[in-house]
Amino acid sequence: FSFKVLLLLIILIISVLLSRLTFIKSSNNLTSCLAVCFYSVWQLFFSGSVFWIDVLLPVFMLPGLIMFEKRKYFISGLFFSLAVLFKQTAILPILFLSLYLIRSPRSLSLFWLPTLGLLISLVWYFYRLGALPDFLWWNFVFNLRFYPTLASVGPTFTDWIKISFPLLLFFYSAWLSFKSRSDFGIKL
Repeated sequence: FSFKVLLLLIILIISVLLSRLTFIKSSNNLTSCLAVCFYSVWQLFFSGSVFWIDVLLPVFMLPGLIMFEKRKYFISGLFFSLAVLFKQTAILPILFLSLYLIRSPRSLSLFWLPTLGLLISLVWYFYRLGALPDFLWWNFVFNLRFYPTLASVGPTFTDWIKISFPLLLFFYSAWLSFKSRSDFGIKL
């Protein structure tokens, strides 16, 4: 029961953060409401009714994106580094967002400082435990060599149905954004 309550609280927090991020990007209450409504419906289809460790990632990544939009790169990097603490694959958004900061070395270093500190601390912690080889194997060797062969099963028809509407909305909004030449999205 306590995990169900925690999951509901996390979904509520994510909805509020998603609404805030959407409002920052569009300045439109209707868009914010639609984003929260779509999230509320789709999270059920994508195992949102089960408490996975992945459910915690948006709690850190959405505030990280909000701070990134406000150009508070150190705080943004801090939130993203907390996401990396829960799941190391969360380093990918950090890499992608770093591409937007490549022209500003000071901003890039502020963004990466918390993450580097966390990664060094993690490596030191696992080294002191004597578990560094296991940590490296599960995070790198397994994910790069073995997991792709285990996960090579193609999507089913039901999977395509689940993802079709979000993809259509994404491509439609991207097309409208490019067509209107709006700055919806991160500027280079």
